[in-house]
Amino acid sequence: MTLEEMKKVDCKTVVKEDLVDMREINIPETNSVEELLNYLLNNNINWYVHRRGDIVVQNKYSDGESINDIFGIMVSST
Repeated sequence: MTLEEMKKVDCKTVVKEDLVDMREINIPETNSVEELLNYLLNNNINWYVHRRGDIVVQNKYSDGESINDIFGIMVSST
């Protein structure tokens, strides 16, 4: 499955048992995002839709803004 295909998985219709349980994953320490993405893709680990126990989790990532940028916006709006 490609990264684009992983993004398109619908968390409402996916078969929960087909998803990787993130509690069972040992993510290696890497030096780059590219190495991490290659590890995830090579091991068919969908970082966008996965499960944690019996709960299906869907992550959405921003294009261009880091988590620190988003957190800064949230803090400044309060």
